[in-house]
Amino acid sequence: MRFIKTGITLLFLLHFGKILAQITEITDFSVIHYTDENGLPQNSIKAIMPDPNGFIWLATEDGLARFDGQNFFTFNKTNSPLTGNRIHGFVPSQDRYNISSPDFLAITENIQYININNAGGVSLDTMYARNHELKTPFGRQVRGGLFVMRSLPSINEISTEHEPFLFPAGNNTYYVWCKDKIQFYTGNKISYSVKINLKEFFLIDSHPYGKMSDGQLVHITAAKTPGVVSITGDILNDKSFRLTGSGYKLFWNNIAQKAYMYCNRRFYSLLRGNNHSGLTTTLLVKDFDFDTANITTVYQDKSHNYLFLGSNTLGLYVLRPKDFATTGNRRINNRNEFYAQVQLAEHVILSSQGEVFGEQQGLLKRTDQKRLWGHPEESKFFLAKGKDGAIWKAISPELNNYDPHNGKIISAYRFSTRIKALYVDDNDILWIGGEKDSLYAINSIDKKATPKLITHGNFGEISCMLLLPDNRLMLGTKKGLFQYKRNDAQPVPVKGFENFNIRSLYNSAEGLWITTYGDGLYLLRNGNLTKLPMDKKQFMATAHCVIEDKEGFFWITTNKGLFQVLKSDLIAYANKKQSEVFYFYYNKRNGFNSNEFNGGCQPCGLQLGGQMISFPSIDGLVWFKPGNIKTDLPDNNLFIGNVELDGKEIPLADLGNVPRDFEQLKLTLTTPYFGDISNLHISYSLAKKDENTVWLPVLSDLTVLIPNRSYGEHLLTVRKQNGFGPNNFSYDVFKFYIVPAWYETWLFRIATAILLLGVFWLILKAHTSFLLKKQKTKSLHRRYHISNQVVAAINHDIQTPLHYIAGSVSQIHKFVTENNPENAFISRLSTETIDTINRARTHTTNLLKYIKSQNRNDIANISLSEVNVFDLVSQTCQLLTGTANFRDVTLVNKVGQRATVRSDAKLLSIIVQNLMDNAVKLSEEIVTVSFEMTETGRCIVIEDTAEGLSNEIVVWLNKNYKSYDEWMRDYELPDHKGLGLIIVKDLCILLKIKLEVKAGENSGSVIKLAFLN
Repeated sequence: MRFIKTGITLLFLLHFGKILAQITEITDFSVIHYTDENGLPQNSIKAIMPDPNGFIWLATEDGLARFDGQNFFTFNKTNSPLTGNRIHGFVPSQDRYNISSPDFLAITENIQYININNAGGVSLDTMYARNHELKTPFGRQVRGGLFVMRSLPSINEISTEHEPFLFPAGNNTYYVWCKDKIQFYTGNKISYSVKINLKEFFLIDSHPYGKMSDGQLVHITAAKTPGVVSITGDILNDKSFRLTGSGYKLFWNNIAQKAYMYCNRRFYSLLRGNNHSGLTTTLLVKDFDFDTANITTVYQDKSHNYLFLGSNTLGLYVLRPKDFATTGNRRINNRNEFYAQVQLAEHVILSSQGEVFGEQQGLLKRTDQKRLWGHPEESKFFLAKGKDGAIWKAISPELNNYDPHNGKIISAYRFSTRIKALYVDDNDILWIGGEKDSLYAINSIDKKATPKLITHGNFGEISCMLLLPDNRLMLGTKKGLFQYKRNDAQPVPVKGFENFNIRSLYNSAEGLWITTYGDGLYLLRNGNLTKLPMDKKQFMATAHCVIEDKEGFFWITTNKGLFQVLKSDLIAYANKKQSEVFYFYYNKRNGFNSNEFNGGCQPCGLQLGGQMISFPSIDGLVWFKPGNIKTDLPDNNLFIGNVELDGKEIPLADLGNVPRDFEQLKLTLTTPYFGDISNLHISYSLAKKDENTVWLPVLSDLTVLIPNRSYGEHLLTVRKQNGFGPNNFSYDVFKFYIVPAWYETWLFRIATAILLLGVFWLILKAHTSFLLKKQKTKSLHRRYHISNQVVAAINHDIQTPLHYIAGSVSQIHKFVTENNPENAFISRLSTETIDTINRARTHTTNLLKYIKSQNRNDIANISLSEVNVFDLVSQTCQLLTGTANFRDVTLVNKVGQRATVRSDAKLLSIIVQNLMDNAVKLSEEIVTVSFEMTETGRCIVIEDTAEGLSNEIVVWLNKNYKSYDEWMRDYELPDHKGLGLIIVKDLCILLKIKLEVKAGENSGSVIKLAFLN
């Protein structure tokens, strides 16, 4: 990668590490400069190194900083075990360090060793110093980690009389640099020793090298004489370079074990060759002044193409090569905007201004060829090229055909209207769009041909044209999309695009892709139109142009930057097989002079030889090869960076015990990503177990705000799109538990239910006693009805308490089922309680209906109608299902679905429910209800498998009365507890239903309700 000189410009400050850092745009690379004004805790960077998750860790004099590419989070003595904030640097771990996965610790001024854990946090390592003493060479002779060698150049000059420095090489091997020798150890056992005086000593991939006092580099081996290192590569292109002397500065990262050279404002990496005696240099940065910036520590991320430079006084610089090259010619009215362009040769293009550009060493540059015409601002939106190579350009109202070699006009045609569009199709027809709803055509290679008016209509000003394989000419206009076929009178509008401003058309095997100004990207296939999703900032609304590369990616220009998207993802979305589409966003940081690309022109972009792509922008032509773009995808893991409860930071572990009365829980997410934050597509779902998942986007600062919620365990599921491809998400689930308030515990609810039942019993007893005493003076023949009126009043008073008790016990049952499912006893007890209360409510309701029926006015107003017996019995079976299941009794409804009787529906339901309820409570196997038609009428028959009714009750039930009044005067009560059968007998007489009771054939009873004709 290549870098060129930059100047640093500060943009502005954000609170608590939230960064919009200084961004410097240079020809070949971008530089972002971070200081204590935009996120860093302090400006002295002592060491730089990533952890396995991808976070960059920085040792500063005011804490240990974790950098995720967007924000800094600083660990210091206020939020971590550190007793001091000054971090001296990083040292390799002892047991876990190896060159393929270099594990490291931070060391403080108080000789504390800080371990960096896998979740992006820190902890105190109390065993490092002890293990250092026991396991490493000179462990008991030197003072802890102060003499474990840190990175080069050393901030303080190394004395020639220095104490031994330890260099862990991995796999329990060590080098010890003494003032006059180098020793190699395996564990505590020395393997060899080489006598030598060095100015600096360093390792490259665990191989030892040294710098002599004269600048010569040597390679250390078991041989007594060190080998001289030869230098090859890019540094030899600098004629002023000398290996000896003080002409270069050595940089070395002690954890990564990578070395670099800085010479004459150029920065090079040092790579080992096949033999140890040679080092190859590769130019990384050119004309960046390390001395002025006071750079003292370096880390190179090859996989993502980043270079991190730490200054001893000026903070952190993050450098990345630009992916795109932009060029142009500001000599034309000091303007550099481009629109239409055509390809002249393999890597040569012609702009609508008449300028010729060609590729030189991978860059697009203006050639020495003379401009082909002198009207750069005239009709710059359209160019066309015929198969003969001639260029068509309109200088309205004239259409000119130019020789591409000398710019001479071959032929010219004058129109009565201004020309707004040009397009040469595969049949060599040049289509010409007029300003006033007109379309012309001419054979582009026939020198004798003249333009002809093809059609005229209300289709608007044409902005783009495309001939499809079926010979339909698609016209994109400012009034929508139209299609034209030969012999058609006028272009036909395509439904769905009415009044759309069409910008460009691209046809592929999957369909026609349409970009619009203000409405985004569409796919038209088989007559079906699909609106494709926007990016999260809606920049795709002003899509200008689509070019497909050979890897199946679309490159889409807009007014706010460039997007890359996988075509197969868009197809999957259109087929409803994918709900999210990943758009990767590029902006000025990647190499544009401006984020604003130009559209409304044809061609809207060029692809040269299937590799190089050229797009016009408001400030230059943007050239790039898609295969060379190193897309920095956000594919690292997600973590919770920090947690705040009502504005106060709390440990992550406290999520298991969140108080019930909190107002807001704030979780800040973090993932290592150093590209544009627009490429982080993160959403979350907050729900309890088994609740539906609803995905919401996180806030722009990657925070999730959780308001007060109900008690219990909640699941915060976070997903992140890792890049292109179907369902390319990574998921993380974070649990937090909100403790219930005292009034929400199941013990409190059970106690409340018991208390309410007790109060209900006391009210019932007191109210019944009061009413009975009040009625003692009334006649005996009215006592039965008065007592029932008392019951009716009581039932009226307790309907609401019963309803509340049922609801409360149901909540208790739900709570026990969800939180203590293994306690079968409590679950069964709550189920039985709910069933009992529901039956009590039903019987109370029926009793209330019955008491009301005793009123003389209600008796006179009995409503007779055709009652569907099947529905009546079905409803009763459903009501008694719980009791029947508990007693293992089967309810069988043999009534025909159309069976009816003429009666009062409400009172008849009381009769049937009471009889079936008694049958269920007494039966052992089955209760059957059937329907019979006889010569005298219709019968409802209820059969049970109980022990049978006593003879006294059977005789009493079968006794007939001539009228209801006779029953009221002469009624007799059997020796039987309960009111159920009394109510049945009373209502049967009232409704003139003949009650017939007899014993069953084997056991139980058969009860018939006869409705006489």
